[in-house]
Amino acid sequence: MIVDIPIHPRQHAFQAGKSTESALHYLVGRIEKALDGGDNALGVFFDIQGAFDNTPITSIKKALHERQVIPAIRNWIGSMIEQRTVCVNIGPTMVHIAAQRGLPQGGGLSPTLWSMVADSLLILFNRQ
Repeated sequence: MIVDIPIHPRQHAFQAGKSTESALHYLVGRIEKALDGGDNALGVFFDIQGAFDNTPITSIKKALHERQVIPAIRNWIGSMIEQRTVCVNIGPTMVHIAAQRGLPQGGGLSPTLWSMVADSLLILFNRQ
């Protein structure tokens, strides 16, 4: 579970006491340390456009499995995400579309699920 396998300490999104400001503070500290030690510093930045909208369902399921979330909860979350229907009013017509990917905007669980998916990137980058 997330209690047993916490979010990576370098992740600053959607956590109490952390923010873009704390991420920036950490980054500047690392750069200053490198430069003070006579080393070079290289930063690579990327913005994941439509992160919540474009998160693959398979990535969400994989993150839940890696965090050892119990199967009943994994299955419930998987069903909730896979069986989502997006409804849109276009004039007098209502259109229903089955969501193929992504997390619900404004969903209470969405930030935690996104953090779990993004965590795998942080773990991968820290190994390099």
